[in-house]
Amino acid sequence: MGGRHARDLSRSVQTGNAAILFDYDDPLSLADAIVTLHTDAMRERLPAAGHLRLAQFAEKTAAGQE
Repeated sequence: MGGRHARDLSRSVQTGNAAILFDYDDPLSLADAIVTLHTDAMRERLPAAGHLRLAQFAEKTAAGQE
């Protein structure tokens, strides 16, 4: 697995579905991510997913797994 692909996979695992990932070397990828934020469904989903992801991290940390 290449370095960049490994970083992208690591970010995906860390964030779960609580983030919109984009290729920071590709302006079109960033633009697509920004446009995605303008949908009501995404604006509702991201905060809920972020709170869930935070709870998962807190649970792992409390259990000494992190």
